[in-house]
Amino acid sequence: MTKIIYQCLVCNKVHQTLDAAENCHKGPTQTVEQGLTGFSKRKGLIGN
Repeated sequence: MTKIIYQCLVCNKVHQTLDAAENCHKGPTQTVEQGLTGFSKRKGLIGN
């Protein structure tokens, strides 16, 4: 499962739609396809 996000390169803010990213600062945008394969959860002890 992949998720496509859009980022405004002026302020580095991430948007859900291309329209919102383009209207953020009227500047350049970047499209990133995120996959769930590169993420892993780490288990740790808190307070010990």
